[in-house]
Amino acid sequence: MLLGVYGLAGAIAALAAWVSIGRNGSISPSWAVTDYNLQAITAAVIGGISLFGGRGSILGTLFGALIVGVVSMGLNMLGADPQWKVLLTGVLIISAVGIDQWIRKVAG
Repeated sequence: MLLGVYGLAGAIAALAAWVSIGRNGSISPSWAVTDYNLQAITAAVIGGISLFGGRGSILGTLFGALIVGVVSMGLNMLGADPQWKVLLTGVLIISAVGIDQWIRKVAG
């Protein structure tokens, strides 16, 4: 069972690499790790997944992914430098974690 999950994850990663190669003409492992991992973490945190565990939903993560995708695509359409996209993603993570901490403090 566990090997099947890793096989599925490997197949999805391979498909993502092929799509990235098709879009960009090439791919660098360091670029994919930085960009996609940061966007995935941002989408989860914006969607309500607590970094401290115990909270979150699939629907919230979907909305978080949509927000991150729209922001990323908007910056690409504006022709912004990739560094601005990483900076804005970091600001989104810091803001979402700050709001999560504030909610945890108010809730008790």
